[in-house]
Amino acid sequence: MKRSSPMRSLILILLMWLGLIPGCANKGDQQPLRDSNSNGPAASQPGIKLVVDIPQLISKSPAELEKVLGKPTRITQITNDPEMMPGEYRDYRIENSIGTLTEDGLWVRFHKGKADHFTVDLPHLADTSEAALLMVGIDVQGAVPNVKAPLADRWTGKFNMIDFKDVAALKMEAGSKKYSTVQAETAK
Repeated sequence: MKRSSPMRSLILILLMWLGLIPGCANKGDQQPLRDSNSNGPAASQPGIKLVVDIPQLISKSPAELEKVLGKPTRITQITNDPEMMPGEYRDYRIENSIGTLTEDGLWVRFHKGKADHFTVDLPHLADTSEAALLMVGIDVQGAVPNVKAPLADRWTGKFNMIDFKDVAALKMEAGSKKYSTVQAETAK
């Protein structure tokens, strides 16, 4: 059942407050979620397949993301938070996504026309938080998480030459010890 826009906004605010910002996805025409010439950090890790290359998508416009991700399945204007306005959320489809926080696999927030926050439900579970992050192109290079909790590991800092306000690997599957979701937000 689809949630109404006011209900979705309330849920997003609640999950932001809890530190579990939810996402959505893209069912339109889909192209590969990364540059085929990308040599992201996953390329150096055997057995880790790059799902989407977040560092390559940061600060891109909606039109630039559409060239890589295809058309969004949903666009929601941000109208109730002056700090995030002007802004919008766009949902994109990731094939075989687990779909625990997003509806279609990838949720992107745009602020002033630039992508600055990403939530990705991975297509398969990762054994470690670092492996989950590598699946979206983020390499924390062995850095110790700022927060290590039963359901999430979180980092703040410069990774892939990008300043991140928050990078998190989350365990969202009920009873699982594996990671299903990644969130990343750039520092402003």
